[in-house]
Amino acid sequence: MQDLYKQVRNILVINGHTVVDCNNSANTANAELTEGSNKANNNNVDLYLTVHMNAYNGSAYETEAWVYSIISKSYLLA
Repeated sequence: MQDLYKQVRNILVINGHTVVDCNNSANTANAELTEGSNKANNNNVDLYLTVHMNAYNGSAYETEAWVYSIISKSYLLA
């Protein structure tokens, strides 16, 4: 995931965006998302993108986009 994160970060930076690294070393998925969300909120980011791999039943090979609200600026990006 670090390799994928670096590639996504580089694309965003090349296109003029500021990237705040919200990666962490939490032990559970819930703790990881909470810590990352807290970092994003503390930095007052416009868009919080979390990159991870799904492993549902060993057969998940898709992407997904979750949006807090359909009236948010990120809805169209998702």
